[in-house]
Amino acid sequence: MDASQHKDYVLVPQLTKYVNKKYVRQAFAPINIPSSASLANMVAST
Repeated sequence: MDASQHKDYVLVPQLTKYVNKKYVRQAFAPINIPSSASLANMVAST
């Protein structure tokens, strides 16, 4: 695997985790995360 491909696999989960921790359960957040799309649900489904 090339280094340019590796970053895609690493950065997407990191971005998902950051956005989820920052904006989950905030009433007027600029990003609306449905409760079924939380990081906890993603981890539980794997």
